[in-house]
Amino acid sequence: MANQNTKNQHYVPQFLLEGFCSDNTDRPKINIFDVARNLVRQNQSVREVFSQNYFYDKDNEIENHLSSQIEGPASEIIKNIRRCNFNALGEFKAELIKFMCCQNYRTIEGGEDALNFINVHFYQMFSDFKRLNNLGVNDQEIFQVRPKDRESMSYFNAERAL
Repeated sequence: MANQNTKNQHYVPQFLLEGFCSDNTDRPKINIFDVARNLVRQNQSVREVFSQNYFYDKDNEIENHLSSQIEGPASEIIKNIRRCNFNALGEFKAELIKFMCCQNYRTIEGGEDALNFINVHFYQMFSDFKRLNNLGVNDQEIFQVRPKDRESMSYFNAERAL
């Protein structure tokens, strides 16, 4: 896929969403259950859902990498699965696993889970370091890993999934 400048960046790839469409039109639409409002939003354009402006970055480095290196290979595999063609699945399972791991880290919740995982292990390491070196620091919370902004965490999560 060619590099492109994309403002509306999807955290759920459009090729996945298109699998839930009932028709094959040029402008695919899906129905979505809005958990926050407890209602079904019908006929939502796949191009406009599960995305945010500049979700990853403004220079499209992450967006283009995800598109060419993660989503592109996975979309072909998933198309074959939808057609019940499992013949080549074995040789491409690494790409599918890479896509699934990456997909988990693309959501805000996935990012928070990753950060919590890092901090739990960092806290344990610091506790052991403090105990073994008789450090007088009592507030271990000051040593938490915190991203300076959401964009840096999105970048970290995308890179981590590779």
